Amino acid sequence: MDLIKINRYCKQFCDLTLEKEQLIQTIGPDLLPYLPAITEAFYTHLLAIDDAVVFLEGRVDSLKKTHLDWLSSLFTKNLDDDFAAHLYHVGAVHVRVELPADFVTGAITFLHQKLIHVVVYLYGNDSVKLLNVLQAINSLFGYNLQLMQLSYQQSMVTAELARFLDITGISHKLFSNMVAAYDKQATT
Repeated sequence: MDLIKINRYCKQFCDLTLEKEQLIQTIGPDLLPYLPAITEAFYTHLLAIDDAVVFLEGRVDSLKKTHLDWLSSLFTKNLDDDFAAHLYHVGAVHVRVELPADFVTGAITFLHQKLIHVVVYLYGNDSVKLLNVLQAINSLFGYNLQLMQLSYQQSMVTAELARFLDITGISHKLFSNMVAAYDKQATT
């Protein structure tokens, strides 16, 4: 896995340009005071979803802190390869605790909606800036979602392969040799 390539791919695919990243950093100080309330609203929302409660029980306060740290980092940290690696790792952890991928999609959608309200409130008098900020945030959330989805896909494949190897008793080396032999035969 080449996280540098993945990071570049996700930014390109979601149109997260350097100009948008710079704008996100510029507006960060304006948005930061609103992020705790958005985090509170998010967890209130999650606690009303029966299927989500099982992932939250006994951990809401620590999850809120982690969530607020992540949400704040979107507007304060460089979205570099280290950021991508961290987010990719978070996706792998989500797979390990069996958090459904659709929870991430729902979360991103909910948070995006809440941020739209804040952005319109802050920049609604300047239609050009408002449009630029909304586009930057859209790219930012798309980028985060795409990184998480790629992490989920890879982590799920890895977990399923490990399970298969465990069930069958096949070593990883033997499996790799079998795949290589199959690939060689398929191309001849």
